Amino acid sequence: MILGGVLAVETDGIHRFRTLERYTGYAGLSPTTHSSGDRTYTGRMMNQCNRWLKWAYIEAAWVAVGCSAYFGGLYRCHRSRGKQANTAITIVARRMCHIAYSLLMENRLYQERPYSPVALV
Repeated sequence: MILGGVLAVETDGIHRFRTLERYTGYAGLSPTTHSSGDRTYTGRMMNQCNRWLKWAYIEAAWVAVGCSAYFGGLYRCHRSRGKQANTAITIVARRMCHIAYSLLMENRLYQERPYSPVALV
């Protein structure tokens, strides 16, 4: 309940973000990128972000891993691939951010689906 309020207040209207990437970056759930020539490197998570929004998505991800079959499956899949717990939970939080953006832009409700590693986007 509190996390939903934090997400709503800190987002302040989803339509001010033109793209999913901008919203994810604002939430601090996108890695930094460095390019030189024909190579692109991804690094640490962005420092300049809305820290409350990032905190809310990370905390919501920890709850969702235990309550949702979809998010729990996503977390376990990344853990089995050798990702650390904090990295895997950040991946879950990023997925939650993507889903929230899509739902708010399309003005529809969330419908849980079973997790399928083949359906990873």
